[in-house]
Amino acid sequence: MCWVSRAEISSLFIGENNFSQYWEGANKELLELMSYANVMETQIFDFFARDLVSDIYSDNRERFQFYSEAISSLNMQPFESCFAPSQVNIHVFAHHYYLSIARSLRAFREEHRLSQEYLATVVGLPLSTYQRIEHLSVPTKCISMYTAARFIMAFKIPSSVNFLSKMDYYKEAGVVRSVQQKRDQILYDLLINESSERVRKWRVLAERLVKYDQARYSARL
Repeated sequence: MCWVSRAEISSLFIGENNFSQYWEGANKELLELMSYANVMETQIFDFFARDLVSDIYSDNRERFQFYSEAISSLNMQPFESCFAPSQVNIHVFAHHYYLSIARSLRAFREEHRLSQEYLATVVGLPLSTYQRIEHLSVPTKCISMYTAARFIMAFKIPSSVNFLSKMDYYKEAGVVRSVQQKRDQILYDLLINESSERVRKWRVLAERLVKYDQARYSARL
Protein backbone atom coordinates (compact mmCIF):
# COMPACT_ATOMS: atom_id res chain seq x y z
CA MET A 1 0.00 0.00 0.00
CA CYS A 2 1.48 3.31 -1.17
CA TRP A 3 0.50 5.25 1.96
CA VAL A 4 2.17 2.83 4.34
CA SER A 5 5.34 2.49 2.26
CA ARG A 6 5.34 6.19 1.35
CA ALA A 7 5.85 5.10 -2.26
CA GLU A 8 4.03 7.34 -4.69
CA ILE A 9 1.69 5.55 -7.08
CA SER A 10 3.91 6.31 -10.10
CA SER A 11 6.49 3.90 -8.70
CA LEU A 12 4.04 1.05 -9.33
CA PHE A 13 3.96 1.83 -13.03
CA ILE A 14 7.67 2.16 -13.81
CA GLY A 15 8.25 0.32 -17.04
CA GLU A 16 4.54 0.20 -17.84
CA ASN A 17 3.44 1.82 -21.11
CA ASN A 18 0.19 2.97 -19.52
CA PHE A 19 1.84 5.27 -17.03
CA SER A 20 4.42 6.66 -19.43
CA GLN A 21 1.43 7.72 -21.54
CA TYR A 22 -0.03 9.50 -18.50
CA TRP A 23 3.24 11.38 -17.99
CA GLU A 24 3.67 11.87 -21.71
CA GLY A 25 7.28 11.58 -22.86
CA ALA A 26 8.62 10.51 -19.46
CA ASN A 27 11.28 7.82 -19.67
CA LYS A 28 12.18 5.29 -17.00
CA GLU A 29 14.87 7.56 -15.53
CA LEU A 30 12.38 10.37 -14.96
CA LEU A 31 9.75 8.05 -13.48
CA GLU A 32 12.38 6.61 -11.13
CA LEU A 33 13.47 10.12 -10.14
CA MET A 34 9.87 11.05 -9.33
CA SER A 35 9.53 7.84 -7.33
CA TYR A 36 12.62 8.60 -5.22
CA ALA A 37 11.68 12.23 -4.71
CA ASN A 38 8.27 11.33 -3.37
CA VAL A 39 9.60 9.39 -0.39
CA MET A 40 11.86 12.28 0.64
CA GLU A 41 10.98 14.18 3.76
CA THR A 42 10.04 17.82 3.25
CA GLN A 43 13.43 19.32 4.10
CA ILE A 44 15.33 16.97 1.82
CA PHE A 45 12.92 17.44 -1.10
CA ASP A 46 13.16 21.21 -0.64
CA PHE A 47 16.95 21.05 -0.91
CA PHE A 48 16.82 18.71 -3.89
CA ALA A 49 14.17 20.63 -5.84
CA ARG A 50 15.72 24.06 -5.27
CA ASP A 51 19.11 22.77 -6.41
CA LEU A 52 17.46 21.37 -9.53
CA VAL A 53 15.74 24.68 -10.30
CA SER A 54 19.05 26.52 -9.88
CA ASP A 55 20.72 24.09 -12.27
CA ILE A 56 18.10 24.54 -14.98
CA TYR A 57 16.96 28.16 -14.60
CA SER A 58 19.94 30.01 -13.14
CA ASP A 59 19.78 32.40 -16.13
CA ASN A 60 15.99 32.79 -16.21
CA ARG A 61 14.85 34.83 -13.26
CA GLU A 62 11.13 34.56 -14.05
CA ARG A 63 11.08 30.75 -14.28
CA PHE A 64 13.42 30.47 -11.31
CA GLN A 65 11.02 32.53 -9.20
CA PHE A 66 7.98 30.59 -10.43
CA TYR A 67 9.36 27.18 -9.42
CA SER A 68 10.87 28.50 -6.19
CA GLU A 69 7.42 29.69 -5.13
CA ALA A 70 5.86 26.35 -6.14
CA ILE A 71 8.36 24.53 -3.94
CA SER A 72 7.76 26.94 -1.05
CA SER A 73 4.02 26.32 -1.26
CA LEU A 74 4.63 22.61 -0.64
CA ASN A 75 6.41 23.42 2.62
CA MET A 76 3.18 24.88 3.98
CA GLN A 77 1.30 21.61 3.55
CA PRO A 78 1.46 18.82 6.15
CA PHE A 79 3.40 15.79 4.95
CA GLU A 80 5.37 13.92 7.61
CA SER A 81 2.56 14.44 10.13
CA CYS A 82 0.21 12.60 7.76
CA PHE A 83 2.33 9.48 7.28
CA ALA A 84 0.58 6.23 8.07
CA PRO A 85 0.51 5.29 11.77
CA SER A 86 2.42 2.26 13.00
CA GLN A 87 -0.76 0.21 12.79
CA VAL A 88 -3.30 0.47 9.99
CA ASN A 89 -6.41 -1.68 9.82
CA ILE A 90 -6.11 -2.72 6.19
CA HIS A 91 -9.72 -3.86 6.00
CA VAL A 92 -11.05 -0.53 7.30
CA PHE A 93 -8.70 1.39 5.01
CA ALA A 94 -9.67 -0.68 1.95
CA HIS A 95 -13.37 -0.24 2.64
CA HIS A 96 -13.17 3.53 2.85
CA TYR A 97 -10.65 3.81 0.01
CA TYR A 98 -12.87 1.97 -2.45
CA LEU A 99 -15.95 3.71 -1.08
CA SER A 100 -14.27 7.02 -1.91
CA ILE A 101 -13.44 5.83 -5.44
CA ALA A 102 -17.04 4.76 -6.00
CA ARG A 103 -18.39 8.09 -4.75
CA SER A 104 -15.87 10.00 -6.88
CA LEU A 105 -16.71 8.07 -10.04
CA ARG A 106 -20.41 8.66 -9.58
CA ALA A 107 -19.93 12.36 -8.82
CA PHE A 108 -17.75 12.78 -11.92
CA ARG A 109 -20.25 10.95 -14.14
CA GLU A 110 -23.20 12.97 -12.91
CA GLU A 111 -21.33 16.28 -13.13
CA HIS A 112 -20.40 15.60 -16.77
CA ARG A 113 -23.77 14.00 -17.61
CA LEU A 114 -22.27 10.71 -18.75
CA SER A 115 -24.12 7.42 -18.88
CA GLN A 116 -23.12 4.42 -16.82
CA GLU A 117 -22.72 2.46 -20.07
CA TYR A 118 -20.21 4.97 -21.39
CA LEU A 119 -18.13 5.12 -18.23
CA ALA A 120 -18.15 1.33 -17.89
CA THR A 121 -16.72 1.06 -21.40
CA VAL A 122 -14.04 3.66 -20.68
CA VAL A 123 -12.75 1.89 -17.55
CA GLY A 124 -13.04 -1.56 -19.14
CA LEU A 125 -15.67 -3.09 -16.87
CA PRO A 126 -18.95 -4.89 -17.61
CA LEU A 127 -21.90 -2.56 -17.14
CA SER A 128 -23.31 -4.72 -14.34
CA THR A 129 -20.01 -4.49 -12.42
CA TYR A 130 -19.81 -0.74 -12.85
CA GLN A 131 -23.38 -0.32 -11.64
CA ARG A 132 -22.59 -2.34 -8.54
CA ILE A 133 -19.57 -0.10 -7.90
CA GLU A 134 -21.73 3.01 -7.93
CA HIS A 135 -24.21 1.36 -5.59
CA LEU A 136 -21.32 0.37 -3.28
CA SER A 137 -22.12 -3.33 -3.50
CA VAL A 138 -19.15 -4.53 -5.54
CA PRO A 139 -16.22 -6.45 -4.01
CA THR A 140 -13.24 -4.12 -3.64
CA LYS A 141 -11.03 -6.34 -5.80
CA CYS A 142 -13.11 -5.34 -8.85
CA ILE A 143 -11.80 -1.75 -8.66
CA SER A 144 -8.24 -2.37 -9.74
CA MET A 145 -5.35 0.04 -10.06
CA TYR A 146 -5.63 -0.28 -13.84
CA THR A 147 -9.33 0.61 -13.75
CA ALA A 148 -8.39 3.87 -12.05
CA ALA A 149 -5.51 4.43 -14.49
CA ARG A 150 -7.80 3.98 -17.52
CA PHE A 151 -10.21 6.53 -16.07
CA ILE A 152 -7.45 9.06 -15.37
CA MET A 153 -5.92 8.78 -18.84
CA ALA A 154 -9.21 8.73 -20.73
CA PHE A 155 -10.43 12.00 -19.22
CA LYS A 156 -6.98 13.62 -18.82
CA ILE A 157 -7.51 13.92 -15.08
CA PRO A 158 -4.51 15.91 -13.78
CA SER A 159 -4.51 14.17 -10.41
CA SER A 160 -5.80 10.99 -8.81
CA VAL A 161 -6.01 12.76 -5.44
CA ASN A 162 -9.76 13.26 -5.80
CA PHE A 163 -10.21 9.51 -5.52
CA LEU A 164 -9.20 9.88 -1.87
CA SER A 165 -11.13 13.05 -1.14
CA LYS A 166 -14.30 11.27 -0.01
CA MET A 167 -12.73 8.96 2.56
CA ASP A 168 -14.37 9.04 6.00
CA TYR A 169 -11.37 7.49 7.75
CA TYR A 170 -7.60 7.66 7.16
CA LYS A 171 -7.98 11.00 5.40
CA GLU A 172 -4.25 11.60 5.90
CA ALA A 173 -3.58 9.26 2.98
CA GLY A 174 -5.15 11.85 0.68
CA VAL A 175 -2.98 14.63 2.11
CA VAL A 176 0.22 12.68 1.44
CA ARG A 177 -0.97 11.79 -2.05
CA SER A 178 -1.75 15.45 -2.76
CA VAL A 179 1.78 16.55 -1.88
CA GLN A 180 3.28 13.73 -3.92
CA GLN A 181 1.19 14.67 -6.96
CA LYS A 182 2.41 18.27 -6.78
CA ARG A 183 6.00 17.08 -6.46
CA ASP A 184 5.48 14.90 -9.52
CA GLN A 185 4.20 17.83 -11.55
CA ILE A 186 7.09 20.10 -10.57
CA LEU A 187 9.73 17.52 -11.45
CA TYR A 188 8.00 16.52 -14.67
CA ASP A 189 7.72 20.13 -15.84
CA LEU A 190 11.36 20.83 -14.96
CA LEU A 191 12.89 17.79 -16.62
CA ILE A 192 10.63 16.58 -19.43
CA ASN A 193 12.51 18.58 -22.06
CA GLU A 194 15.98 18.06 -20.61
CA SER A 195 18.58 15.65 -21.98
CA SER A 196 18.72 12.03 -20.85
CA GLU A 197 22.13 12.71 -19.31
CA ARG A 198 20.78 15.54 -17.18
CA VAL A 199 17.77 13.50 -16.04
CA ARG A 200 20.05 10.59 -15.18
CA LYS A 201 22.34 12.86 -13.14
CA TRP A 202 19.42 14.06 -11.02
CA ARG A 203 17.94 10.58 -10.72
CA VAL A 204 21.24 9.35 -9.28
CA LEU A 205 21.32 12.23 -6.79
CA ALA A 206 17.72 11.54 -5.74
CA GLU A 207 18.55 7.87 -5.16
CA ARG A 208 21.59 8.77 -3.04
CA LEU A 209 19.61 11.22 -0.91
CA VAL A 210 16.90 8.64 -0.25
CA LYS A 211 19.40 5.94 0.67
CA TYR A 212 21.23 8.36 2.95
CA ASP A 213 17.99 9.28 4.70
CA GLN A 214 17.01 5.63 5.06
CA ALA A 215 20.42 4.78 6.54
CA ARG A 216 20.16 7.69 8.97
CA TYR A 217 16.69 6.56 10.04
CA SER A 218 17.87 2.96 10.55
CA ALA A 219 20.76 4.16 12.69
CA ARG A 220 18.29 5.87 15.06
CA LEU A 221 16.35 2.66 15.64
